[in-house]
Amino acid sequence: MEKKTTGVAELGQEFSTAVVLFHDAVAQRLGLTAIDHRALGVILREGPLSATQLACRLDMKPSAVTGLVDRLVDAGHVTRTGDPADRRRVIIAADGGERCELSGIFRRLGADMAEVSGGYTLDQLAAVLDFLSRATTVLRDHTGRLNVEADGTGVTATASHGHETPHDDRRGDPSLHIRRLRGFR
Repeated sequence: MEKKTTGVAELGQEFSTAVVLFHDAVAQRLGLTAIDHRALGVILREGPLSATQLACRLDMKPSAVTGLVDRLVDAGHVTRTGDPADRRRVIIAADGGERCELSGIFRRLGADMAEVSGGYTLDQLAAVLDFLSRATTVLRDHTGRLNVEADGTGVTATASHGHETPHDDRRGDPSLHIRRLRGFR
């Protein structure tokens, strides 16, 4: 009897590679490195952040974020302004110029993904979303573990700043994810 997981790992690796290659292509289109593109995505999704908050979202040390922000500022993708409430902090916000190109890229992707998801029933989509949600949690856990092992401190940047992942904030009714997949807001 074949296991029901036969092929899941292989397809998961192929999917993961396709996602990484897509985001690499987007980064290249914008003249960014992969990590710079990831940071810009976080800033665009979550709005203005302090350098420490951005470091938490990226699971990086705050000192490592300085150069990344410098590159994004130099490329015209973000602005860095002083925090009026705390002069020691800076706030990093998207500049807006890249939004047109990014929105075009992701609008086309969203339309194609809505077409793909349209071929599934709501129950099937709920199962897919459940699997992706659980797989994302496993990947985040393993990423954190690898970062702890590499860092040697026993604490990830995320854990040390008490940030809950965006995934944790988006859990809930699968129908909301299904509607988003199908192109509804």
